[in-house]
Amino acid sequence: MIAISDRSPVIERRCYTLKPGCATMFWELQREFNQGETMHPVLSHHICYFSTQGEATERIVHLYSFDSLDQWDESYQRVYRQHPAEYYRRARPLLTAQETTFLRPGGGTPITPPPPDPTLTVVEERFDLWPGAAPEYWRRCADFEDADLRAHRIGDFGSLMGKLHQIYRYSWWVDMAGYRRAPSALRFRQAVASLTATSAVTRLRPAPLPSHRALFEQGSD
Repeated sequence: MIAISDRSPVIERRCYTLKPGCATMFWELQREFNQGETMHPVLSHHICYFSTQGEATERIVHLYSFDSLDQWDESYQRVYRQHPAEYYRRARPLLTAQETTFLRPGGGTPITPPPPDPTLTVVEERFDLWPGAAPEYWRRCADFEDADLRAHRIGDFGSLMGKLHQIYRYSWWVDMAGYRRAPSALRFRQAVASLTATSAVTRLRPAPLPSHRALFEQGSD
């Protein structure tokens, strides 16, 4: 199981867009092929896999933590060399798109495991900041000393390459209603509104496989 901390400088957010109705088959393929030794070089770095909820388009979001881009590349190359070709033959037709975003933990705060309950809702908030606003965003995060919001926090990540000035913020809630009603979450969004060009909220559900949700298994032993 991966040791999750702020010392890992590279976070990969990998997103697969599925054809309608293919999510069940995707997870079946993970159960059949992606829990063994051939997948270990990448899966040992995973934070959690998620599926999107309440959206017209089905997507799978993976979060991984690597020490460097070299380690990221070497890990994937090992998998590609040894993983069964049958997996790719069956999995790739389920997809319409794949994308990878490289992020870095922000604000010097470590990733915080939520309670070991995989039925919890995870909220992904993406903030596209105005150019040059990232340093002020992290300052406001540090100044935002709300105990309730900190208690629900998983992590905040800023873009490392690709589209700049982009923030991904993850927090756990019992359900979306709890997130929408939380005064602390509303106050935080108001605190960074002047820095934000656009924003989006995505509801995520942790993977159905314990082997693919290390974040929710940290406190289950």
